[in-house]
Amino acid sequence: MGAGTSERWEHACGRPRYEFLIQRDRSPFLIDPTPVLKHIVCDVLDGVDLRQIAFEYHMALANAIAGISERVQLDGSRREVGLTGGVFQNSLLVHLTRKMLSSQGIVPWTHQRLSPNDGSLGLGQAWMKVGITLSSFYQVVKPII
Repeated sequence: MGAGTSERWEHACGRPRYEFLIQRDRSPFLIDPTPVLKHIVCDVLDGVDLRQIAFEYHMALANAIAGISERVQLDGSRREVGLTGGVFQNSLLVHLTRKMLSSQGIVPWTHQRLSPNDGSLGLGQAWMKVGITLSSFYQVVKPII
């Protein structure tokens, strides 16, 4: 799928075609994929372009991530979220999630030189455990990552 196609779909969407059910009465929040999977099956059976289905799925996932980030109490006046883990190797998901978070005034942090996979995830968890903020963490590790 070319960049032009995804940009056209992104502008046409406005609001995601699919929506995950976010159960907010649990801690941590639970994302139920059932409604999304049902819509995908219906779209496949209706002959919807598979590229569009895939794009809409990514939109829904980015929307769920942004929605949960908006609801989680973020400490301090700076609202920051670290996007890490193997799922954030997906460039489309990173692009859509960053865009949605930024529109909510949330600063999304992503890996620049280290992999978002588990090996690097542990490094970020260790820093967060000792109370280092994402912005100061980035300033400290910028020369080495």
